[in-house]
Amino acid sequence: MSTKLETKQDKEWINIDYTNTSGYRTVKAYNKEGVFHSQHELNAPSTPGIPHNEFGELKFLRKLDSKIRKEKGPILKKITHMHRKIVNDFDEYGKKVSREYLIINGEFRGTTWNDEEDARGFTEGVYKKPIIKKRYKLGKKFDPETGEDLGKMEVADSKLEYFYELPKSKVERKKFIDSFIENSPGTHKENILYYFNNESEQLGRSDPSYSYDEFVTLSIEELKDLSYRGGGNNSPGYYRGPDGKLRTREGVIIDV
Repeated sequence: MSTKLETKQDKEWINIDYTNTSGYRTVKAYNKEGVFHSQHELNAPSTPGIPHNEFGELKFLRKLDSKIRKEKGPILKKITHMHRKIVNDFDEYGKKVSREYLIINGEFRGTTWNDEEDARGFTEGVYKKPIIKKRYKLGKKFDPETGEDLGKMEVADSKLEYFYELPKSKVERKKFIDSFIENSPGTHKENILYYFNNESEQLGRSDPSYSYDEFVTLSIEELKDLSYRGGGNNSPGYYRGPDGKLRTREGVIIDV
């Protein structure tokens, strides 16, 4: 592991650290494969470009970073949403493994040199990693004279990569989540919307009914169960069972 200390000249940012955002990580992953253009760029090479949303996110974050000034007022990182998500994958031996990750949405906010307040949204915890495959042009796989393989490794698609893995321990999970809140100026835990995510959904059920305490202490299975039984503490707590009858979170039928 490198022990080089980052100097001011090494940093790509000035006022806001956007190096863990989806935009930054996606762009850097594509750059590593020699791809620097957006997928929507005109007159671009035939190679699939950097996904449009992530390309744009980084572009606007860099612009905001260059415009705002510390001397004009506080520079904020306001977390607005937190998602807990189970992701199924396979280890090197082909065994299915499940891991839980944290995904964060929010905005960087500050005051520009001409005293205008400005902000840009961001996502952290997931990015798009390019999938590299061998491609053949004109249907030719080998040179008939030399036997040379004519295929070239190119970007064919992308996959979601998650990187904020949540600890299994309740105590450590709370500490992990709190570290993001505490290190984000302008963020208050009571103002965040908390979600759980189904495996088949990128951003999960639209259920912001969980309290902070439920989000950090309950298992993701318990969060899911609550959602299907009327939601967390910030919801009325009613739901309709298979029989169509309205029930409380505890399963008691409500006469209406």
